[in-house]
Amino acid sequence: MPQAILLQDHEQLGSRGTVVDVSKGYLRNYLIPRKLAEPATKGAIAAAARALQASERAAAVVAAAAGATGR
Repeated sequence: MPQAILLQDHEQLGSRGTVVDVSKGYLRNYLIPRKLAEPATKGAIAAAARALQASERAAAVVAAAAGATGR
């Protein structure tokens, strides 16, 4: 089964950035045309991991700033 990286949250498959196994036809005919997922290549998986880390760092900075101001 091919793997796909979810570009948006999907109720049955998982959350954004998750690598999931899906059938080739489902990926090609449903997920890709609706821009819900992209094929999971080595480069795409690495880019998704970097994006996830960046969003986690940004959330940590916002949380720290909110804690520092007492909110």
